[in-house]
Amino acid sequence: MNWVADVGEDLVVDAMQRALERGKSNWSYVKGILQAWVKKGITTVEDAKAEEAAFRWSRQQGGRMSTAGAGEVVPD
Repeated sequence: MNWVADVGEDLVVDAMQRALERGKSNWSYVKGILQAWVKKGITTVEDAKAEEAAFRWSRQQGGRMSTAGAGEVVPD
């Protein structure tokens, strides 16, 4: 309940769904996702989706993702 109060129900539910999609059904994994999002300044499900899309794109390109902006990829 503390996480719901801190980041909102939508983000907690999204983190839980992502954990289950990855075959992880423990709270520690969900908590790790939430902590990473807080550290990156992600505050909405849309931000989380944009960050994941940018990460996947970066991996496909073989490059690194910049953390300069929410989901923004900055070329070297």
